[in-house]
Amino acid sequence: MIDLLIIADDFTGALDTAVQFARKSICTSVFLYKDFQFSAIDPKTQVVIIDTESRHISGKEAASRVKQIVNVALGAGVKAFYKKTDSVLRGNIGSELVGLMEARGAAELMFIPAFPDAGRTTRGGCQYIDGVPINETTFADDPVNPVVDCRIEQIISKQSNIPVLAVSREERLNIDNELIDGRRIYVFDVEDNDDMKQIAKLLCEMGKTALTAGCAGFAGMLPDMLGLNRGVDQRLKEKLEGEGFEGERLEDDKSEMGEPEEAKYRGKMLTVCGSMSEVSLRQVRYAKEHGFCSLVLNSNQKLTQDYSLTDDGRSFIAQVAAKIDEGSDVIIAAAESAEDRVEHLGNPGLVTCNIAGIVKGVIEKTDLETITVIGGDTAVAIVDDMGLQDIRPRCEISTGVVLSDAVAQGKRISLITKSGGFGQEDSLLKIKEFTKSLKNEIVGGPNG
Repeated sequence: MIDLLIIADDFTGALDTAVQFARKSICTSVFLYKDFQFSAIDPKTQVVIIDTESRHISGKEAASRVKQIVNVALGAGVKAFYKKTDSVLRGNIGSELVGLMEARGAAELMFIPAFPDAGRTTRGGCQYIDGVPINETTFADDPVNPVVDCRIEQIISKQSNIPVLAVSREERLNIDNELIDGRRIYVFDVEDNDDMKQIAKLLCEMGKTALTAGCAGFAGMLPDMLGLNRGVDQRLKEKLEGEGFEGERLEDDKSEMGEPEEAKYRGKMLTVCGSMSEVSLRQVRYAKEHGFCSLVLNSNQKLTQDYSLTDDGRSFIAQVAAKIDEGSDVIIAAAESAEDRVEHLGNPGLVTCNIAGIVKGVIEKTDLETITVIGGDTAVAIVDDMGLQDIRPRCEISTGVVLSDAVAQGKRISLITKSGGFGQEDSLLKIKEFTKSLKNEIVGGPNG
């Protein structure tokens, strides 16, 4: 029985939301929009997350995808819905929120877009990162979805005429069902995790848990709100915390998740960065300065149709495979500086397809065990091209950095995904450190 359906607009967002449930051993499945079928879902699954890949399409088409999914879900008996939005409010926010409301036949929607653990807060109906309005951060220069406003009401109103009411922390203390009336989206101010917990408690008391929205931050409140908790493996959680990692290792549950594979060290890692975010570009440069082998794709490699099948492409794949087999930490990057981004923007779909083709070729030539992918569009292109199956979120290495197991070309690998805008300058070094800490205790799990 599916207790909750979550709709995300990109792949990394789907996974960093999924891990909020999976790390509590709540049986969770992630699907791409084009591959999704309710008939294919394991009956033990409690939470389903669907990536609509709708951030870069028209608002009308984005709303249509949301409505189609919700209508099918309602027919399957799903009662609770969560619209996962980008933490800096890129994409078709207004269209998708209203699409969910209309398909659900709802007059109001509770929207909590903050993510305090990632520095995203909401104050006075405006969105901030570390205290700075989102339109004054590096996201204002996003080459695909530039953030031009921090006012959530204005962002939503660009795609919808539905009224938006900002609920301050003070107003929240006195809110009741008489205030929640009429067709409206309610945006709650949040400064910290205590605010998140208080809002979750309030919505439970008011019976407003069936239709909510926000990023991965508030999604972490839903297991308690909807009674989905299963418990965390405390032994492994303490081990990770003792080693200085922020995430929680999941408890493997053989009855629902299947037999964990034999434990093994995920030693060899390939990092792929297709993100154009300045945050990601800094991470790539920092890793290169600290010993990573960074291979920045040139114009020919990015813009030649089916590059991986050309003689030059096969030679490049062999070069990458050789460096990995030698033990190098390799990064394949679509850009290393702002100047590299210009040609990418002319045909981003071709660039991500060529990156995916290169990764697939490398997998075929090596015994690669771990892939780290930065950027949602790049991640979904790799998943699609390689036909990755059985993607199971395992833990959150740090905020927004998710470790999953996946089957690639008949062998299981570790897939690490990160949204382009998340993380500190040394994020790739911390990911490398984490993978080397896995060894038998973590990868095999308590039952391994």
